Amino acid sequence: MTWVPIQAGQDHLEQFARKSPIDALAELIWNGLDAEALTVDVDIEVASLGDGPRAFSYITKVSVTDTGHGIDPDKAQEQFASLGDSWKRTLNGRTLNNERALHGSRGRGRFYAYSLGSRVTWSSISRFDNRLRRVEISGYANHINGFHVGDVVELSEPASPATTATVHVQQGHPLSPLLRDDLELQLTARLAIHLLGNPDIVVRVNGARLDPRPLIDSSPIDMPLTVPAADYVGPRTAHADHRGLD
Repeated sequence: MTWVPIQAGQDHLEQFARKSPIDALAELIWNGLDAEALTVDVDIEVASLGDGPRAFSYITKVSVTDTGHGIDPDKAQEQFASLGDSWKRTLNGRTLNNERALHGSRGRGRFYAYSLGSRVTWSSISRFDNRLRRVEISGYANHINGFHVGDVVELSEPASPATTATVHVQQGHPLSPLLRDDLELQLTARLAIHLLGNPDIVVRVNGARLDPRPLIDSSPIDMPLTVPAADYVGPRTAHADHRGLD
């Protein structure tokens, strides 16, 4: 395992870990879509304290699995060490195989995961140069200035390229926006244009597929793409639109 430092100040990095939980989750989904995934599955694990109407529910883990081309192990250290100079900047606005429009290009999205939890692990299977390999990368909010890149493991069939980002949520961390009834609607609003333009893409949240068509077909509504200020730093309010982060 290799420690890969980030060439940026602690305060500069921490600002990316103060996004709203819904924006942070959307960014993890975008990472899979930028990897040309046809399917992205979000699973939110919830535990409860107490019983009945006084029960308190809280999130323990958030996982995002995509069927994209994965992380190239030969470039993992270089990619995770960069900030503001993502490898995506060389792709001229299109994904690696020119299949669709590219969302992010500044190498900041992985830090948004710390808005959800204190520890993040990426487990990625990729096929580059006709070699099927797995690599794991882990990061910790209290050591935000770098990532651990694990040893590369050679694989054989029938494994397929895929990446899972797993965020472990520390006890007491406020993620109430991810427990709201309108979570799917909030995520759909952020992804709608991309999903409509690429109808072969499937994004599911706890098994339910996001469908942008009702948003487009229905009468206009004002939807604040935000959460209470108590849940994140740097409040931002907007009407419902379809812009992503980067």
